[in-house]
Amino acid sequence: MYRLKIIAALLAVFVPIASHSATLDVNGAGQLTGATGINVNGSNWDVVFSDGAWDFSSGTGLPATTKAEADLFSQALLDQVLLDSTLGLFDSDPETTNGCENLNVCIFWTPYFVDSVNTYFSLAFNQRAGGVNPDMVRDIPGILGLSGDFSTDTNWTLGVWTPSSPPNPVPVPAAVWLFGSGLLGLIGISRRKKAA
Repeated sequence: MYRLKIIAALLAVFVPIASHSATLDVNGAGQLTGATGINVNGSNWDVVFSDGAWDFSSGTGLPATTKAEADLFSQALLDQVLLDSTLGLFDSDPETTNGCENLNVCIFWTPYFVDSVNTYFSLAFNQRAGGVNPDMVRDIPGILGLSGDFSTDTNWTLGVWTPSSPPNPVPVPAAVWLFGSGLLGLIGISRRKKAA
């Protein structure tokens, strides 16, 4: 019985930390416009889905520097943001995301590299539930000019990424303190039962 209490205390502390998830930003029309607190390789990021003009000719605004890094951002969208929930069917219905009017797929562009002519992007594909293709991060990068406008594209949206503030909202020292307090409480209860 004592071991079960210790296991329960461990789960009570560490499951909430492990299941940290993003907070979705949904407008009054029920459309997904972005999210905050997305865990990308141990750091927390915020994203806004932009359907308008963009310009990376200055080389700024790139959250990653390689396709492998940018693919982590794309995969984080599929794993933590583009999910069906009580807020909306953001995985099943791609058109519920800002910038996407296509019923079958929404493609999320995350920039990672700029040369003198092009901007390179990682692409996350959110496919309609029950469709032919599964959700995926594409192996081949998307390549566009240094600037552009997504407002006329019915299935493209730009992921505008910024570091979350504060960057690490999960207070690990507090969790350790909470775990220690719970463990001491369990030990005290166990000793009282033995003494009685």
